[in-house]
Amino acid sequence: MYKTVGSFAVVRKEFRNSTFIGHVRSIDSEAEARTFIDQLKGQYSDANHNVSAYLIKNDNALVAKYDDDGEPAGSSGKPVFKVLELKGLSNTVVVVTRYFGGIKLGFGGLSRAYRETAVA
Repeated sequence: MYKTVGSFAVVRKEFRNSTFIGHVRSIDSEAEARTFIDQLKGQYSDANHNVSAYLIKNDNALVAKYDDDGEPAGSSGKPVFKVLELKGLSNTVVVVTRYFGGIKLGFGGLSRAYRETAVA
C-alpha cells in the first residue's frame, strides 16, 4: 500500500523576482512520469529550468529519480525529491518550472524556493 496525491495540482510562487510553477500528479510507472515531465518541458520550453522528481513503488520495486535540469547539482531536484520522502508519497511526480527573474538566489535560496514550491 502506498500514499499518493489525490489529483493533479498546480501552484505558482514568486521568490526574489523568479517565478516557480509546481505541478504534481499521481503516476503508476516510470514511463508515465517521463511522459508527464516531457509534456511540461514542452509546455514551458521558454522557462530557464524544469526540475523534476518522482518516486514509484510497485510490486516490491522502487524507482526514485530527480533531475536538477541545469541548476547547480543538488540545489533543486533533491529538495523536491525530499518533499516526496518527507510526506511519505510514492507513485507521484513533481515538476517545478523556474523563470529566472534576474536575481541569483544562491544554493540555499534555490533549495528553499524549489522545496517550498513542491510543498505547496
